[in-house]
Amino acid sequence: MRLALVQTWHPGLLHAVAPPSVKKFVTGSGRADKDKMMLAVYMRWQFEAPNHDVADAYTLARIAAHLDPELQVAPPELKFQQEVLDTVRGTRKSPRPARVPPVGY
Repeated sequence: MRLALVQTWHPGLLHAVAPPSVKKFVTGSGRADKDKMMLAVYMRWQFEAPNHDVADAYTLARIAAHLDPELQVAPPELKFQQEVLDTVRGTRKSPRPARVPPVGY
C-alpha cells in the first residue's frame, strides 16, 4: 500500500505516524489513553469527536496540515508538537546514546 501511495503521490508528502506520536501531539504524552485523547482534542481545538477513531483522524489531519508545505500552516505553539513533527519528518535525533560494544569485541 505504501509503495503504491509513494508512486502515485509525491513521496515527500507520505509520512508514517506512530500511535504514540499522535497521542503526544495532542496531549503531550505518548501514553495517554483514548478517553484522555478525546478530551484533549476537544480542549485544544474545540472539536468534539464522536468516537476515538475520529479523534485520532482529526489529530492526524492536524499533523498533516503542518507537514504540507503548500498549506503554510503556522508553526505549532507547543514544543512537544514540534518534537512530533520533527520525529515524523525524520529530522529529530534519538535522545538515546548509541550503544558502543565493549572493548575487545
